[in-house]
Amino acid sequence: MAEEHPEQALVRLRLLAGHPTPDVAETARSAVRDLTSSDRLYRRFLWRMVAWLENPRPADPGLFLLLARADRG
Repeated sequence: MAEEHPEQALVRLRLLAGHPTPDVAETARSAVRDLTSSDRLYRRFLWRMVAWLENPRPADPGLFLLLARADRG
């Protein structure tokens, strides 16, 4: 799915990042990190996070902090 529909995959992975099973949540966070290695998807994901953080899910702040690092690049 991620190859053909990366933005939809990011939305679903965001939901899985809040999964109660730690292994599932960590796998989702790792997949988001991998998908956002592309500058375009990184910018799109951060843009979406701005909207999501207005009404966040419990995992959203941590996911944002994982990706929005000053040393990224």
